Amino acid sequence: PGEFRKLLAEYEQEGITTSVLAVGTTSDPDAELLREVASLGKGNILFTDDAEELPRLFTQDTMSVARNTFLVGENGEPIPG
Repeated sequence: PGEFRKLLAEYEQEGITTSVLAVGTTSDPDAELLREVASLGKGNILFTDDAEELPRLFTQDTMSVARNTFLVGENGEPIPG
């Protein structure tokens, strides 16, 4: 558990983001740790108290990441997908 900061830093260097989808609420005892993981991972954090919402949250997070992702050519210009 103590190594997660180092691991997230390595992920960031490789262009990997880490989002957190949590079953619980923002007032749960571990919520602050989960916020830190998402923040250090440059990802999103989404809470739900209903596990049946997880597929929707995964989709929401995936769409958020996809909107921010694009291919770049050698000249730095976006390549149409």
